[in-house]
Amino acid sequence: MKNYKLSVIIIFMLTLLSGCQGNEIPDLIFSIGIGVDWQDNQIELTSEFIKPTATKEDSREDSSAVILSGKGRTLAEASNLLSDFLPQTPLWNHVSIVLLGENLCKTDVALVSDYLTRTTEIKHNIPLLVISGSNPEEIFKTKPVLETYLSTSLARTLKNEEKQLNMYKPVLMYEFMRKLITPGIEPVLPQIKKVKDGEKYILSLDGLAVFKGPRMIASLNEAESKGYHYLTGKNINSGLLLINNPEDPGYFITFELTKLAAEIKPLIEKENQRITMLIQVHADGNFYEQSGGGDLLRLDKYPQLEQMAEDKINAYISNCIDKAQNINSDILGWGQLINQADTHFWGGIAPQWDTMFPAVNYQLQSDFIIRRTYLTSKSYYFQE
Repeated sequence: MKNYKLSVIIIFMLTLLSGCQGNEIPDLIFSIGIGVDWQDNQIELTSEFIKPTATKEDSREDSSAVILSGKGRTLAEASNLLSDFLPQTPLWNHVSIVLLGENLCKTDVALVSDYLTRTTEIKHNIPLLVISGSNPEEIFKTKPVLETYLSTSLARTLKNEEKQLNMYKPVLMYEFMRKLITPGIEPVLPQIKKVKDGEKYILSLDGLAVFKGPRMIASLNEAESKGYHYLTGKNINSGLLLINNPEDPGYFITFELTKLAAEIKPLIEKENQRITMLIQVHADGNFYEQSGGGDLLRLDKYPQLEQMAEDKINAYISNCIDKAQNINSDILGWGQLINQADTHFWGGIAPQWDTMFPAVNYQLQSDFIIRRTYLTSKSYYFQE
């Protein structure tokens, strides 16, 4: 009897619940990606919507999504004006990626950050991308590769890139916003651009956008981005490292990274307020591929190859540090590390950190160990 009464109560409570904010599914249209830009002194919001119905006429791959834009003085107004184009109510909680236009980033991301962090309609654990040399509408209208919708394609590309190449780590919205308001560290975001591929355009990740406060001030190229990842990445256990073939110039040796971790500690001299960042990198890798000639897989050759790999890692990291100091943006979080090491000392220099950071010295040391050579112990030598 008790079980019967409990079942009746549960069924009654379920009838009181309503999904999708009280709207029926046919009355909704789902946004799976949004882009925000600054055009003509207004906020422009662009969204990729999934068509609510599929007919034989609408089942073509090029008509499976609807791209719409709206402008307003604020992001909230742009969102409302965009809704005026729609016969259904837009639902935003399925958004899987947010694209930020280059104009917006170079003007002031604070124009939209308050709405994005305050709204409950958009999740805060979705990745952000900066568009390089284009705008959100052009990006959304680019036909994705092996996917139906561009937004889901970009989100999956970021995840796959992190697992395979391990160079561009997805930056989630809440992580970006936290760095914007935290002293002693500046944010970066992966960049994406349109690339000509024969008769069509495809999208490609293209370095990192560097911010100082709420404005984008520069970009890191691929080598500098790799150095940034080596310095700040956690549990790096994939990716490739290429060095020159020491016995056949113009050809390369490829290592598969199996572990890379950077330890960074500030050495503080309080008397003269001198700071030196001590950076120690530990890396392991497998001999993955050899192009060109040379009998390199011998124990007496390992020290030379390991030294060349260490020099390459150091070059990537040094390039990143030098770029960050040249543009005066502490994307490396050195200010935070100093604060963690000595809060009182950081409190005294924090107001001057903007002038101190470009002159901070660093000492960099890397060690690299070759672990495996897979199924062969020698590379092929081909007769000419």
